[in-house]
Amino acid sequence: MMFAKLRDKNARLFSPFSYAYLRDRGLFDAIIQLRSHLSGGQSYLLEMDFSKYFDTIEHRYLEHLFERGGFNISSAELYTLQAFLRHKI
Repeated sequence: MMFAKLRDKNARLFSPFSYAYLRDRGLFDAIIQLRSHLSGGQSYLLEMDFSKYFDTIEHRYLEHLFERGGFNISSAELYTLQAFLRHKI
């Protein structure tokens, strides 16, 4: 529930080319967009896995972005995100 609320409050920060995590866009929309680019002529596809990249981002930096990066975020939401970032598995 908190994720959906934060996503909706901060939708303006998402790239217009983003198809992940948005309420009104999804995988099917990305495929349609990709198909329109591929049918226009010579194109190249590149597949990359960024999942481990996000493990390298310092949590203090993320907290700094949440606090000062223009996000519409309440103090309770910020507290919850900071607790989540500080949790060790």
